[in-house]
Amino acid sequence: GPQQETTASDIEELVGDSSDEVEVMSAASLASEVLPPIEWLVDQMIPMAGTVSLGGTSNVGKTRWLAHLSICLAAGNTGAMGLPASKAASVLWCANEERVEDIKRRLKAASQHMGIRSGADIVVRGKTEGMLRLIALNEIGTPEIDRASVAKVVGWCRKHGAQVVILDPYVTLSDAMDENSATSAAMLTKAFLLISSLTGAAVIHAHHTPKDRNKDNDWYRADSGAWRGSGAIYSALDCGFTLANWMPAAGEARKRWKSRFLDDELGRFIVLDTGKIREGRPLVPVVYELVGEELPEGFEIGVCRLSSASEAENVLQHSGDDAYLAGELAYQICQTMGGGTHTIKDVHGKGILGWPLTDGDVTAARYDRIRELFDVPVSSELGVVRTTKKGKSWALAVARV
Repeated sequence: GPQQETTASDIEELVGDSSDEVEVMSAASLASEVLPPIEWLVDQMIPMAGTVSLGGTSNVGKTRWLAHLSICLAAGNTGAMGLPASKAASVLWCANEERVEDIKRRLKAASQHMGIRSGADIVVRGKTEGMLRLIALNEIGTPEIDRASVAKVVGWCRKHGAQVVILDPYVTLSDAMDENSATSAAMLTKAFLLISSLTGAAVIHAHHTPKDRNKDNDWYRADSGAWRGSGAIYSALDCGFTLANWMPAAGEARKRWKSRFLDDELGRFIVLDTGKIREGRPLVPVVYELVGEELPEGFEIGVCRLSSASEAENVLQHSGDDAYLAGELAYQICQTMGGGTHTIKDVHGKGILGWPLTDGDVTAARYDRIRELFDVPVSSELGVVRTTKKGKSWALAVARV
C-alpha cells in the first residue's frame, strides 16, 4: 500500500557509526604515502581483476581475436598480435555460442599462425553444457544473480589458476532479460565484481554492437556507441575496446573503399581501438587481416593476421593482379636492395622476381608503370616500398623492418 513519507527524524534514528566504510585522507597524508601502481595483466590494456569489454558487430572477428588473445596471454606474448607486453596467465573461456571443438580449432589455428607452441592452460566451457547464465529468473519471475553459476566460474578459476575469464557473448549472460536494461547491466556488473573479487581474475566479455545500416561499417570505431543501450554497460567498464572494419579516414579513398567493399572482400581488414580506459593512454590502433590458416588436418580455420593501415591501403590502390604483383615486388626489392632510396634505373636488371622491366632501357611507359604500383606505400614482410622524389626523378624509398 501507500508508503509513509520519509522525514528527517526517520533518518536521524538510523544515523550511527559507519566509519568502517570510508577512508580518511588529506593532501599531506597522500604526499607521505607510497601508493602502489596499477597492476596490469596486459600493459595499459587489461588491469588485474578489472572488467574489460570487446565491442563489435557480428562476424567482424571478435571470436577469432579472442582466440589469439587467449593463446598470447597463456604464452605471455601479446606482442605477437601487436599489443603491449603482458604477463603469462591461464585463461578460462566460457563460450555460450560455440562448442568446445570449435574453440579448440580456433586456438590451434591461432597458435600455429603465430608460431606459439607452449604456454599456460586455457580452460574452455562450451555451449553443449548449456548456456552459462549469471543472471536468472527466480520462481516468481524476478531477476537475481545465479549464485550456482557464479560459484562454478569461481571454482573453475581457483582450480585452474585462471587470471582471465572470457565470457562470450554478453547478450547470453542474462536469462530472459533485455541486455540493454539498466537492471540487467547493473546485476551483471555485480556478478563480474563477485567473480573478480573472489578470484583476482580479470573479466572480459564480448559485446555485440547492433549494426546500423544508415552508417558506415566503422561508425562505432573507438566510440562509446559500440556499447549501445543502457549506459550502465559502458560506465561499469575499466577498459573497453572496439573491433571494427578498417576503412580509410575520409575523402575519395573512403568512397572507393565503400564502392569496392563487397567485390574485393574488404571486410577482411579490421582494426582494434580503445573505446574507454580509466587510466593510462589509449592503444595505438592495431590492424588485422582475417585470413585462413590451414591446419595439418587438411582444413582452414580463420585467424587474425597482423597487418597495417598501409597494407590495407595497398588493396585500395591495386586490385587483382596489381595487388599481388605490388606485394611480391616490395618483398623482392626489400630483400635485394635493402633500405634507402634507389632509382628505378638502379633496381632494373637486378633479377628481381616479377619485375616488369625485363630487358632494354627503362622506357617511359614502364617507368610510369612502376611509379603507379608504388604511389601508395606497399607493405611486405621485409619492409615498405613507396615512390619518392630524388632530384628531378622518381625513385623507390625502401624502409626495412
